[in-house]
Amino acid sequence: MKNLFSIKNFATAVLALGFVFSFTSCEEDLCKDVTCATGGTLTDNGTTCTCVCGDGYEGTDCATLSRTKFLSASGAETTWDAIDICPLGGGVIDTFAFDAKIQPSGSSEISVLVNNFGGFGTQYTFTVPVDGDRFDLSTFDFGGVTVTNISGRINAAGTVITVTYSSTDANGTISCSGTWNLR
Repeated sequence: MKNLFSIKNFATAVLALGFVFSFTSCEEDLCKDVTCATGGTLTDNGTTCTCVCGDGYEGTDCATLSRTKFLSASGAETTWDAIDICPLGGGVIDTFAFDAKIQPSGSSEISVLVNNFGGFGTQYTFTVPVDGDRFDLSTFDFGGVTVTNISGRINAAGTVITVTYSSTDANGTISCSGTWNLR
């Protein structure tokens, strides 16, 4: 009788262990085949697994440089037909038409070089990091004119950039906005 009781307890224990392992060993690891590039962080919310990309990168695996949408298909310089509008007050509006150029930065793969911003002159180029569909720069000195709160956002098609900024010189500060069309 003692052996039968031991065998019955042993069998119950084996069945219980099998039951536990069958439920825990069948959980699917959603993230097992997902790799995030360029330092992206893998997140698992229980139903999906996604990459959260670092500054300057995007895409499902964080392998796409955000700046590419501001450049040509080959990654080279682009020229933009720009028109910036700056209300001067008293109903006077100053409009500036100029060519702006954007090219890849050689010092940072997540940045671009912007030349002739605001039509201040081709001798002025600044480096700005791109994050997603935008670039932002807090301040830049254009030889006596300080421009602050520089922001540019490109449309989904990659053909229009809208910019905003404030310009300060000896006469005061004005806020400007512009539309740049890809040439």
